[in-house]
Amino acid sequence: MSNNERIEQLEERVLKLEEELKYLKNSSSITSKPQETLAVIPTSERESELEPKLESKVSTKNEKDLEKVIGQIWLPRIFIFVLLLGVVWGFKAGTDLGIINEFVRIVAGYLTSMFVLFIGFKQVKKHHIVLGNILIGGSIAVLFVTTFAAHILYSFFSLAVASLIHIVIVVLGYWLTTFFRSQSIGIVSSIGAFLVPFLLQSEQGNLFVFGLYELVISLSFIALALAHHYKYLYVTVSYALHVSFFMFALIQWTTELHFLAILVLVQHIILLLAFLYHKKLKTQTTWMFLTSSVLTSFWMLITFSYSFWLIILALSYVILIIFLKMSRPDRSVLLTSSALTFLLYLFYTFDQATLGLFLLIEGTLFIYLSYQLQSMMQRWVGFGIYLIGVLSILVHPFNHMFSIETLAWSSLIATLIVLYQMNDFTKVKNEIQLIAMVFINLIGLAYVSQLVRVLIPSQETMMLTVTWIVYAAVNIIYGHVRNIKMFRLFGMFLIFFTLLKLIIVDLPTVSLVVRASLFLILGCIGLAVSRLFYKKEQE
Repeated sequence: MSNNERIEQLEERVLKLEEELKYLKNSSSITSKPQETLAVIPTSERESELEPKLESKVSTKNEKDLEKVIGQIWLPRIFIFVLLLGVVWGFKAGTDLGIINEFVRIVAGYLTSMFVLFIGFKQVKKHHIVLGNILIGGSIAVLFVTTFAAHILYSFFSLAVASLIHIVIVVLGYWLTTFFRSQSIGIVSSIGAFLVPFLLQSEQGNLFVFGLYELVISLSFIALALAHHYKYLYVTVSYALHVSFFMFALIQWTTELHFLAILVLVQHIILLLAFLYHKKLKTQTTWMFLTSSVLTSFWMLITFSYSFWLIILALSYVILIIFLKMSRPDRSVLLTSSALTFLLYLFYTFDQATLGLFLLIEGTLFIYLSYQLQSMMQRWVGFGIYLIGVLSILVHPFNHMFSIETLAWSSLIATLIVLYQMNDFTKVKNEIQLIAMVFINLIGLAYVSQLVRVLIPSQETMMLTVTWIVYAAVNIIYGHVRNIKMFRLFGMFLIFFTLLKLIIVDLPTVSLVVRASLFLILGCIGLAVSRLFYKKEQE
């Protein structure tokens, strides 16, 4: 290409660019007026125009969410129950009118269940998941009820046939739960499965068959719940085993119920393994293991005539902590289970005074370990055990210097001092601080009062007054040294209360010499204490 041709092409491009520039200028002049009007509109006015639109969108979304919750979740749950009531009352009306006989009722029950199951399948295929699952669960419930009526009310089925049908329904419910991955179907099916032995008519139930059946149902649905992370199903089937065993014990109490306790222990071991190795449902596995520890301990106490099984159970948790690698929260849960199990052992083994002493020791040790493991749950359980021990001791005052009650009260004072130093109540809220310090001071006052009554019974009235004055002075001095206002206030209150006791109770009963001595002691201590407050104000 020659230079002339290149110059011509460049000139043509320049002409095109000039034409495009003119076009852009003309278009900008046309649109300049609307832009100026838009620029004049203040920002606040534009925001005020946009706000109603945004609010309308948010409100529309909330209305749709509420409509979805009511229409898709609650309406099916409510009206499946209404439908079942309608079916029951329809059967009742037909029976009263003589239209529906017993055979027709049973056939209609099974047909209704199949029809509802079919509708549930259709709804799930249409992606109406909640409605479909509720219908399928309702069909399983109708199958259980219909089979129960056919066997118990109308005697259409023998025991063997009714048992076989119930088992088929349980298997069907289990399969539907896994196929549709529906927790609601699983809950309905599991509850019906646990009730099967109670829906059968038998002259005398077989304890071993009943226990093994219930255990297999429990473990099967526990495995299903863990596999699909169904937390409500997991809780339901874990508790259902205890409920069914308890119902059987109420109906038919025998000396062989220890077999049920062994089966409960088997389930408890499974729940322990789920707690240790299943990480998805950690909250549910933790609380179910804790409650199972208590329930299993109860079954051991009820069914066995000796309680050393509880010691073995409590020690087994400690052994697991020592030999298994686990996180700090898991250790805390196992220690809590051990403490609760040992608590039941203490209740079963010892009387009140001795029980209180051991509970103080257990509670104090448990609170100390809670600080080491940094577990708030363990700390509250420890305080709960300790409080039970305190109440057990308070209702048993000591009358002799060398007795288990005196040891228990002395241990109470010692552990209170340890816990006070351990928890540092001066750093907590004022309300808790006030309650804790008043509680500690009142127990200390009761302790020294009992010591005076036991050691100097002949001069109890005078020595009790002197002891209270000294105790008040010690509180004020301690509060002054440690700068704790609660102790100083308690000491001042006790001084005035002791003065009232001296005037109202002691004066009419003591001699003039004793009266003078008491007033001299009280006056000197009161003035000395007041001197501390003047010194504090100067500082």
